[in-house]
Amino acid sequence: MTVENLSDNHRYQSIIEINQKTIAEALEQYFQQSEQIPTKLVMTNHQKQFVGFLVQKMPSHNVEELAFWQHVEILTNTLKSDELLQWNNQRLLKNLFCEENVRLFDHQPVLFKCTCSQEKSKNTLCLLGREEVLNYFLTNKRLTMTCDYCDQTYEFTKPEAEQLFH
Repeated sequence: MTVENLSDNHRYQSIIEINQKTIAEALEQYFQQSEQIPTKLVMTNHQKQFVGFLVQKMPSHNVEELAFWQHVEILTNTLKSDELLQWNNQRLLKNLFCEENVRLFDHQPVLFKCTCSQEKSKNTLCLLGREEVLNYFLTNKRLTMTCDYCDQTYEFTKPEAEQLFH
C-alpha cells in the first residue's frame, strides 16, 4: 500500500498481509497495523459510481473518547449501500450522527497525480553510482526507467548517463 502526502512530496509504503474479504476491511487493517489509527470504512458501487465513507479515531487515551469511538463504529455499521449512493454528505452525516455535533469541511477533489520526473530519475541513477550505471551500457544502448505508479518511462543514453557524473 502506498500513501502519498502531497504537501511534503513524500510517499509512505507499507506491506501488510491481506486476508480480508473486502477492500474496505483490508484498508481498515492497514490503518490499524501500519498507522495505528482505528478506522471504519464503508464502500459501495453501482455501475460507474463508487462511494466510500471513512471515519478515523483521533489519538486519545481518554476512556470516554474510546467509548464514543465504539459508538461511532456501531453507527457507521448501520450505513446501507443505497444511502451512500443517494445521499449527499450533509444528509448522510446528519442522519447517521443526528445526536452529535458534526462539522462538515469543504470538499477537496480526489485526483490522480504522480510526482515522478526526469530529475528524480536522474537522482536515482546518481544514487546507484557511476560504475553500476555505466556498466549497464556494456550490454544495452539505452537505460529505461519506468514509474510503477503512473507507468511513465524515462530513457537515458550512455552520454546522458555519463553527464550525470560530471
